[in-house]
Amino acid sequence: MAFATWESIAKALGVSRQRLYKLKTRPDWPCPSALPFGDSHIEALRRWRAGFQHDGGDQDGDGDGGGDVGRAYKQIQILLSRERMLHEKLKREITAGQYVSRELLDGSLGGLAQLFIDGLADLEMALPARLAGKAGPQVEKELQRYFDSLRRRIAERAEYELVKVSDMAAKARRGRGRPGVGAESG
Repeated sequence: MAFATWESIAKALGVSRQRLYKLKTRPDWPCPSALPFGDSHIEALRRWRAGFQHDGGDQDGDGDGGGDVGRAYKQIQILLSRERMLHEKLKREITAGQYVSRELLDGSLGGLAQLFIDGLADLEMALPARLAGKAGPQVEKELQRYFDSLRRRIAERAEYELVKVSDMAAKARRGRGRPGVGAESG
């Protein structure tokens, strides 16, 4: 069979035309540069390529997909490009205030937890004095008053923390800073 075009030769070898043109520039190219090629030329090219594919030499470092190394290189380039795109998207979203720093949120939650713990400690310390000598209904009323007060303080603190987080996000959207940078967390 005669191969009259470089495209037919590339197809017979299982490579792209671009890859075939790069292979033709190698100093050890085993065939003449003039067409047409016969079956013997194609077999010679296959043996030639098999020799340097086997030792990993089918990759010129150009990432054109020749050999396993070329495919791996191309896959790495694609993954790296995707990671860069996702990183840029995340930076835009942070700048737009769609995310708030972990430190700011942790500080807010820590403040709420500490308020609750302090409230329980106050209850434990004040409980005997507040309830001494009181009857059942008065004890219930006193406890209810204390827990209402604790709930109100926690709700006020939660609202304060939410406002603080919202203000930081708004500040970031206006381009004056990033959420959580330099913010107090208490």
